[in-house]
Amino acid sequence: MLTYSRRLATMKATKMTPELILLIESKLADKWSSEQISGWLSNEVYTTVSHETIYRHVWHDKRLVRICIATCAARVRLTNRDQRAKQAEGI
Repeated sequence: MLTYSRRLATMKATKMTPELILLIESKLADKWSSEQISGWLSNEVYTTVSHETIYRHVWHDKRLVRICIATCAARVRLTNRDQRAKQAEGI
């Protein structure tokens, strides 16, 4: 019994509760980046979850990987298009 109480005392607190996971997944479905979600959580929900923790969660869930890749690819395409437009304008 003593070892069990010691183990409980040393266990790390889990920030990724089921409610928080659902909230994060809904923001990912809305095409938010993990950095945006992390900042929004710290400002609005008053809990801190790093963007790296969100990435780890995404890469463990194959369904979310497709959403993240599509979002990141679209963001890269937009960035490249903006850069080409600036080069064409001579800015």
